[in-house]
Amino acid sequence: MSRKKIAVTIVLLLLCAAATPFAILARIDAVHDSVRDTHAGQKRQVKWLVAPYLQRGFVPRPDYPSDGPVADQFGDRWKLLLMPYEWTPLFFTGSELNSFLADTLVFSPGPITKTALSCPTKTYGSVQGQDLILGDDCGYVYRIDPGGQITARIRLPHDVESPPAVSGDTVIFNGHGGTHVLTGPQLDYVGQLGPTELWAETRPLLIGDATDPIAVLTDERRAQVIAVGVRDNRQRWAVQTRSDCESTPVRFGDAILFGCQEGAVYKIRQHDGAVLHRLETNGQAEGEILTVGDQGYFGTKGDGVRGHLYRLDLRSMRLRWDRPMPSSVETRPVVCGDTMVVAADWHLVGIAMESGKTRWITRLVGRSEADPACIAGQVWQGTRRGVLYRVSPTTGQIAGRFLTGGVIYESHVVTHAGRAWVADMSGHLYGFQLPVTYGPEAPSRQ
Repeated sequence: MSRKKIAVTIVLLLLCAAATPFAILARIDAVHDSVRDTHAGQKRQVKWLVAPYLQRGFVPRPDYPSDGPVADQFGDRWKLLLMPYEWTPLFFTGSELNSFLADTLVFSPGPITKTALSCPTKTYGSVQGQDLILGDDCGYVYRIDPGGQITARIRLPHDVESPPAVSGDTVIFNGHGGTHVLTGPQLDYVGQLGPTELWAETRPLLIGDATDPIAVLTDERRAQVIAVGVRDNRQRWAVQTRSDCESTPVRFGDAILFGCQEGAVYKIRQHDGAVLHRLETNGQAEGEILTVGDQGYFGTKGDGVRGHLYRLDLRSMRLRWDRPMPSSVETRPVVCGDTMVVAADWHLVGIAMESGKTRWITRLVGRSEADPACIAGQVWQGTRRGVLYRVSPTTGQIAGRFLTGGVIYESHVVTHAGRAWVADMSGHLYGFQLPVTYGPEAPSRQ
């Protein structure tokens, strides 16, 4: 080939490459025009910036968790940087974006509340009375009323790494550096609970009674699970495990269950911590165990890629079944209708509870680090690409998607006061009015 032909070919390729982002930008504008025309009065003034990125694989930032090599699975060379106004930059491949744009970006029938938090980072929440209690990775704790207004705020000495345990006026948070106790409407700081420099990423489990409440805590650095009196801060017992445990302890009768990174599930006695049973699993047991009657359901990270979902008889500690999942399971399953739904990294999987048979698999845009939630008969799931999904538990069809603009990282969707609440890493809390009925169903991608 002559030099002239080579030069012409290079110029044509460069022109095509330069035109790609503009074509996608026009596609985004068309989608938003359609949404605005169809739903008058619900306009979303959104400014988009789309640019190509010439590196394969996901591009992490210092404050943005890496999604690893997942983008390579789509075979796209271009990376698209989406930066809605005031939002955190998000990276998508071309095929991910085209798939995403097939559905509307709006799925709430009414106004969406948006509360600005003090720190753009991971956020965890639980309900206390009429309010939401949130904690974040910067150590801030907030009390938020049903309208989304912050009524109290305090900053802890350490970061928050789990949803709080709530008992009456008392709130207990775990984090990297200690367990902290707060009380009252203004979240008054009571003090630190348990060992100094305790390192935990699990929600505290409260046992005992109102006169002598006891917090069960995991200590990842010491590979222990301990019980500490909330009122007297006295350690009652400690269980030494073979590795750190990132599975939130749960109660079953007079026993406590939890999983550990060593690839095992423990059943211990509640009053003295004696180990009643240790069941080895095929991979790291990180997610909280879901108890349904005398049956337990939990997932594992598996052997590098694939994970497993187990059904366990909690009395005999014998496995009823073991089912391979499309990828790792690091979250707690949820029951929605007659289907158990599991978040397995980039997939939601619908499972028949009795047999363990897979009913459907739906591919998501982004990895799931948060537990799925069943709200108003649908499964809600956020991903690390900032996409919040509503999915039918019967068919796995996507009923709606909303792009928050920030990473949804370990932030579970919480229902309270007629809204579904979720926080992202751009430092915002979103409240969606319930029931959500708007949003065309889209085929699940298996």
